[in-house]
Amino acid sequence: MKAKKALGAYDMIYWIARILFAVFMLITLYTVATIYESKILDTAEIEAKLFKHYILYSPNGLSYTDPNTGRLYPGVVSLDNFNSERLESAASFGEINNMIAAKITLYGPKGGPPINEVYYNKDRYDAWFPLTYSPKVFKVVGTVHSQFSYAYVAWLDSNGYKREGSLRFEILVPRT
Repeated sequence: MKAKKALGAYDMIYWIARILFAVFMLITLYTVATIYESKILDTAEIEAKLFKHYILYSPNGLSYTDPNTGRLYPGVVSLDNFNSERLESAASFGEINNMIAAKITLYGPKGGPPINEVYYNKDRYDAWFPLTYSPKVFKVVGTVHSQFSYAYVAWLDSNGYKREGSLRFEILVPRT
């Protein structure tokens, strides 16, 4: 039979292991909770894509709508719709728009010279564009996400003839 001191020392070894395991689990749970709590959702890229699709495929956007049938032709841009006033009324975010700014340029076939250029929220575009040159590692509040993309379209000239071309979207969304 063992002495009482030997049994106490034997139990103490198990309690030390249990305490160390409990401390390890508490530290792990605390670390995981702080990681998930401080996760910032960056939706700037999604907002820019949604704006681009809205402008391309909405009846209020740049796409041609047949006046007789009311049918929308996605991917066909009318030069009559290609102005800043139409864009401002199509996607309105109120008097002071701090949400999004864009520059849309229409190019002719095979990357020819620009045919027309239109701005959405030009004041903010001019203010935010210099902020886009920060390194891409800065994805924090206060920086501006810039998305440059192209869309191949057909466009109607002033005589109603279809021509091929492309739209270049430069969309700026601040990270808030």
